[in-house]
Amino acid sequence: MAFSSADLFAAGVGENYQDHIRVSNAYRLKENQTSTDPLIYDNQGKMATEQLGLWMDKKASLYDLTSSAYSFVNWRQATANETTDAQLLRLAQADAGPTPGAVDRKKLDFLQDASVPALEIVMENNYVGEKGYPGGAFITIIATLMHPLSRGSVHVGPKAPHNPTIDPRYLSKAHDVRGLVEAAKFARRIAETEPMRSLWASEFEPGPEVKTDEQWRSFVVKAMESFYHPVGTSALLPEKDGGVVGPNLVVYGTANLRVVDASIIPVILSAHPQTAVYGIAEVAAQKIIQT
Repeated sequence: MAFSSADLFAAGVGENYQDHIRVSNAYRLKENQTSTDPLIYDNQGKMATEQLGLWMDKKASLYDLTSSAYSFVNWRQATANETTDAQLLRLAQADAGPTPGAVDRKKLDFLQDASVPALEIVMENNYVGEKGYPGGAFITIIATLMHPLSRGSVHVGPKAPHNPTIDPRYLSKAHDVRGLVEAAKFARRIAETEPMRSLWASEFEPGPEVKTDEQWRSFVVKAMESFYHPVGTSALLPEKDGGVVGPNLVVYGTANLRVVDASIIPVILSAHPQTAVYGIAEVAAQKIIQT
């Protein structure tokens, strides 16, 4: 007889998949500027080996350069426009529907709380983008949506348990598309602000021809990528809200089966989740010891 995990455990198993989604604005640097692109894209590895050797010998090398700078901002800081902020909220409310569930309610709360970051801005000292590295020195400004409304699923079947079906449903909500558009526009404004503007020669991605909202929309739909922060598919929530584990991290319907990883996080964080997973593991260890 065929069966799925949902037949054995809570109906929410594998549902509520959430992830941070991002787009990249890439800028070709002026000739007198240095990036870590040669280190990353040297296919023979000669540059990387040489520079690592210098670094190990405590000499100046590309390994001395920091790769990233991070900033977390809310929509008001990013758009500086009350009308745009209101439009984003209305889109989110429409996406959530007239009777939003527990997860969507919390995300709507976040969108209306200026203390909760809506975007993460990351500056990379190299090319990160969708077009493909063309050679040369780049900086990239990555704009990431912290609380997309789109949610997907991960399921396995009895015939192929090691080959899960993953349906992230990225950009399935209008708020997320508009959010990435505004995020990419914000990244361009950062790049065009001094002193950063004096560092680069041209915008490689999306390119100066992208100006209208429709052009921005086409860009983000094509260029969107995951930030590889999946959470939520074994959510710590009441079972009536789609939860899979309770406060002791035990799967509903079982006696002593726990889940201890990022999948128990019910609403994706305004942060990279690794530290939270460490905390989950520490709490779980104490609960298991006390059992």
